[in-house]
Amino acid sequence: MFDREDWPKMMDFLMESMPKIEEAFTLPLSKVNRLPKEKIYNHTNYNSEQY
Repeated sequence: MFDREDWPKMMDFLMESMPKIEEAFTLPLSKVNRLPKEKIYNHTNYNSEQY
């Protein structure tokens, strides 16, 4: 899938990007985590048999 020779570059990219990704998702995920589970899973597109 990926060339092993590129792995060091990919790791560098991930190490540099991870703090930005964490910062971007921390607040939205904390808001979702506080929602009642019924509100999250009682969505019209949710089908429990899918999972």
